[in-house]
Amino acid sequence: DKHDGLPSTRRPRPPQRMFNKQEARDAGLAHLLTLNRQDRNTGKYYDYLESHRFLGGYLIKMVSIASCQVEDSPAFDELQRFHSGAAEEEDEQDSSSELAKLARQAKGADVRYQAGDAVVVAEGDLKNMVGTVERIDPDGQVVILPKLKDFNELIRFPTSQLSKFFKRGDHVKVTSGRHEGDTGMVVQVEAGVATIFTDISQDEVKVFVRDLVECAEQATGQTTFGPYELEDLVALDPVTVGVIVKVERDVCKVLTSAGMAERPDVRTCRLPDIKRKMNTKLSSGQDMHMNPVGVDDIVKIAEGPMKGKQATVRHVYRGHLFGKCRTTSENNGFVCVRTRACVVHGGKVNAKASGGGGG
Repeated sequence: DKHDGLPSTRRPRPPQRMFNKQEARDAGLAHLLTLNRQDRNTGKYYDYLESHRFLGGYLIKMVSIASCQVEDSPAFDELQRFHSGAAEEEDEQDSSSELAKLARQAKGADVRYQAGDAVVVAEGDLKNMVGTVERIDPDGQVVILPKLKDFNELIRFPTSQLSKFFKRGDHVKVTSGRHEGDTGMVVQVEAGVATIFTDISQDEVKVFVRDLVECAEQATGQTTFGPYELEDLVALDPVTVGVIVKVERDVCKVLTSAGMAERPDVRTCRLPDIKRKMNTKLSSGQDMHMNPVGVDDIVKIAEGPMKGKQATVRHVYRGHLFGKCRTTSENNGFVCVRTRACVVHGGKVNAKASGGGGG
């Protein structure tokens, strides 16, 4: 309290997240929930928590335009999340039209060009002409040199008529949004949206071309997430643990023990979702022949869709092991399998019969 000199007890504002009906029930708020109720003014159906109405996980609220900040340009993943909620009621399935719609929503956003950028004319008489940015004039007009044979004249364009130009195989860096800092190779460009195969996570992600720049170097990737690090084993709840397999700007990806080998359970977590770090250095389990399996052991998966693959054990927890597999690119190379579905390198086939099956 500022009046008596005591520190404020106000809790920090929690990170933004989608409204989840099941979480509300689990928190004991089921009696305050009303699902799929029609609004008399709009005719649309919403979920209600007391007087708050939600659609597609978003809070629907009337606010004054004067109180809104409209300068920021949302990244592709933010627009995609927002649009997916609206698409549920419109039942739109065509991916090409979805990309085009998202690109139109982003049109007019502040795109920063610099000398050397490859651009394409997006509208007007010279539509589809490709060129290179020579300079930016004081009035904001972009001066480009067209890539046309025997044509050496510079042409001025307003930024609204241009778009950044990338082709398949270009190596780029993401400058904004959830994937900011990631580098990778362009594998597709459609309707102002580029699909990038990232260097670190080996995933395909979609970003607006406006949020890309060409680059030669590869990102080293983030390795820390608050007090946690990449490849830490963490607890998400009393029964679910997982390995941090990717760190992004404000979230991380966790491969949990709740999935199956053919359907890995990978969750997107914010800091409040992680309860604590698990210390498994001395933890062990048993393979299919009752041999002990511990950290740094090399195992061969003997059952399931990953049969035949080898992995180095990083963590063992309650009958499951999290191992690093050189031949797997997904989830930073991590796999989660039951210890009893593996055979430890150097173990005895008849360990149980010879008395090695204690514990």
